[in-house]
Amino acid sequence: MDYSLTLRGIKKGLPALRRRWNGKNMWVCYRSGFSMSQGESDYSDRFGDDIRQFLCEQKEIQFLPSFCMWTVDSTGRTAFLTGWLASQSDMDADDWEFVDLEKSRGEKELVTYTVGDHFFDSEK
Repeated sequence: MDYSLTLRGIKKGLPALRRRWNGKNMWVCYRSGFSMSQGESDYSDRFGDDIRQFLCEQKEIQFLPSFCMWTVDSTGRTAFLTGWLASQSDMDADDWEFVDLEKSRGEKELVTYTVGDHFFDSEK
């Protein structure tokens, strides 16, 4: 699939990967924006003192939508990377596939699928 079709799926909640990425079992997804009210959660403990004080004084904090990547390094460590950006090669590629996370559980390789150009047409 090309990137434009993939992007439409990612923004609808479908994780996707490129077959030719060097890393195995890595995929990208979309995290929608949300807000947190003062005292709702102690997110401020992840920042330095000045930033923590500033955040604690805010009545509400908006978290903007972003693309995230599920990463796997050479040691097998997995982590979410917030703020993934597609490269020019990613945007020009036609080797994108969606990931079926449910069918991928317990498998060595991710189970993937592609869709046709008209897959999202009924949602206009």
